[in-house]
Amino acid sequence: GSLTPRSNDSPVGDGEVVPRAESPPPSPETERSPYFGAALLLVQGAAVKALGAGTVESVKPLRNLSGKLTLGSIGEFPAKAQRTQIVRLAEEKVAEDAPFTMSSAGEAEGDSWQASLVDWASGAVKAPVVR
Repeated sequence: GSLTPRSNDSPVGDGEVVPRAESPPPSPETERSPYFGAALLLVQGAAVKALGAGTVESVKPLRNLSGKLTLGSIGEFPAKAQRTQIVRLAEEKVAEDAPFTMSSAGEAEGDSWQASLVDWASGAVKAPVVR
């Protein structure tokens, strides 16, 4: 995943704006991956802790187990130091090897799970996560 400004255009010095390419379609394979669900919770928790706020507005699973996480309730695009802190916090959480808890969300259509990385982040995922 990556942190990107909300606009579909990128500023390029002197006020020049270059249109961004269209976003690729979501990947159902990635969405159902237990690795994607685990990584999503890890990055979500790190981002919220580093930024001091932020709610998940949307998640878009992309090819090759990548994705786009859009946070709301933050005033502006994170500064370089904040983005570096997100990476550091995520790496520390991985090194901690904290367990995930899983529970069935009981949806009638397909499997859905509620995953939690205790004291970090929780959310709905399409498959049990892998630690």
